[in-house]
Amino acid sequence: MKQQQKRSGHYEQFGEHQHFIPRNLPPSPALGLDRDMLELYGEAMQSLGQLAEAQKRIPGKRQFLDIYIAKEAVFSSQIENINTTLTQVLEYNSRQSENKDIQEVWNYIESLQDGIQLMREINIPVSSRLIRECHQKLLSGVRGNSKTPGKFRKVPVFVGSLVPPPAHYIEDLIHELEKFINENTSMLPLIRTGLAHVQFETIHPFLDGNGRIGRLLIVLTMMDYQLISEPVLYPSFYFMK
Repeated sequence: MKQQQKRSGHYEQFGEHQHFIPRNLPPSPALGLDRDMLELYGEAMQSLGQLAEAQKRIPGKRQFLDIYIAKEAVFSSQIENINTTLTQVLEYNSRQSENKDIQEVWNYIESLQDGIQLMREINIPVSSRLIRECHQKLLSGVRGNSKTPGKFRKVPVFVGSLVPPPAHYIEDLIHELEKFINENTSMLPLIRTGLAHVQFETIHPFLDGNGRIGRLLIVLTMMDYQLISEPVLYPSFYFMK
């Protein structure tokens, strides 16, 4: 039974569970940005500008980026109780080791790199296709391999006390999220990035790997909006703190 629609969404009863159905973005009524919020936004953009300038002065840029991506992969995986160190990841050789934790971190690295390649070389925007392909790479050959990599779930999932939308809602919700990310140009891009991340995690479209894909999408979306030119952010470290 549908309950009263609120700004963030509503609950619907399916079987034994109350599923939360998020409203499509942008929020309605529209977000109001007061003076304090605009000042914070300006500070954030100034920090991103300083990051871009620092990045230009880095010697051995390719090696630096590889280590930076690996470190973010370690942090993102640690949130999911996949515990490795940066040294273990950098020294890992898949032919000589069957350490699934390290392989999962490497899958994250390759998933991010594939996402960047799809955006830059094939001109694919942040979209359902890109999300599925990154997810396929993330879960290939590791413990999540049995949880339909690259495909949206067909059964319910549970996130603490939250029961995300039923499976038959996912395609439409992701389609609307894709439209918001790529077509809503009236909203400040950093705020759009944050809202898109929250919406993706609320939809929780996969059986496994939603958290890692959601954090990966923060980086890809910011690159797509030209807020950063390379994947030089640690969103997972921030979430861990």
